Parts: sequence; C-alpha cells; structure tokens
Amino acid sequence: GNTTYSQRKVFNCDTATGYFGGPVTLGCVGVNAATSRGTWAMFPDNGTCNLVGCANAAPPDGYFLVPGRGGTNYGRNYTFQCDSSLGWYGAYTATCENTPASIGWAPPPRA
Repeated sequence: GNTTYSQRKVFNCDTATGYFGGPVTLGCVGVNAATSRGTWAMFPDNGTCNLVGCANAAPPDGYFLVPGRGGTNYGRNYTFQCDSSLGWYGAYTATCENTPASIGWAPPPRA
C-alpha cells in the first residue's frame, strides 16, 4: 500500500543481489519538489544492508586472481589461474558466497 509522510516501514535486505544484514527501517520524510514524490530516509536505530563481495577474500590454495576472469561480487563466478611456480597448471572456477562463518569462494553449483 501507500506510505504517507512520517510513516515508517521495515524492509529486508535483498540477499538475491548480494545485500545481507538488516532489516532496515525507512521512513517517508518529505516530498521532492522536482518530482512531487516522497523521499525515504533511514533511521539511526535500525540495521543496515551491506553488499557482500569477495574482492578481498583469499583465493583457494594454489590459485591466484587474474584480472578480467569474472566477477568478485556475491553470486558471481570467477576463474582462478593455477600457480605455475608450484608446478600446477590449469584453472579453477569458484563462486563468491556468504556463509555464516565468512565471505569467500566456494565451488560453483553443479548444473
């Protein structure tokens, strides 16, 4: 339904797009003069939604990140290159995921 001025609503984070945390309370705080539409604001006593990513997560042992081989955002696959200095050759594809323990790389789901 419609939300009017000063009303608050609770929203869950959109985990399908990689946002975890929350829930978040937003309130209708006014009208944008240019669009005549309401403006939402977050309240300081609520949670936050944080974008999960694996850019800083360690790659699997024996592999390293190669620019342009995939995405490091939640749910994206990335192809790692083997560390040839260890005598390993080939590639490994993993998926960025959020687990209760940490954010990191996991084998991609089988089709």
